Amino acid sequence: MEVNAMPDHIHMLVRIPTKMSGLIGKRLLCRYSGIKLKTVAKYIREHGSEDRLRDNLSKREYVDPFKK
Repeated sequence: MEVNAMPDHIHMLVRIPTKMSGLIGKRLLCRYSGIKLKTVAKYIREHGSEDRLRDNLSKREYVDPFKK
């Protein structure tokens, strides 16, 4: 449903049919039932933009403003 690949990790939101998910799916549902799918999808979509912004800011810090 959502995928965001970074250089060192990947975030994926997948949907697995109930009959295929079995016991693991039931455990995850019980543990994370309060989390909305829209919230998770938004986090995955926007996660990379925060990292790219942070990377761009850190690159600017190393530029010598007095060097021509």
